[in-house]
Amino acid sequence: MEILIPSREAAAYIGVSPETLENWRVRGEGPPFHKTPGRTGKVLYDPADIAAWRQQRRFASTAAAAAADAPNPNSPENLSCEATQNSN
Repeated sequence: MEILIPSREAAAYIGVSPETLENWRVRGEGPPFHKTPGRTGKVLYDPADIAAWRQQRRFASTAAAAAADAPNPNSPENLSCEATQNSN
């Protein structure tokens, strides 16, 4: 059985504030999370997911980190409707 931890504990494990973790979650930038049912359900994190996410965010240089954070011009959210329609 996997043990899930609450946001505040997950934020401390990552080394950021709970508010930063919440902002990442809204933008889809942080580690994967679980949410219990309901509008006010709890947000929980699997420590294994956090460890895997941290490993993906490990870099040998600031240039590599910046490249990973740069927007991908080919990602769906960066394509205009016209470009998307023209590709079909």
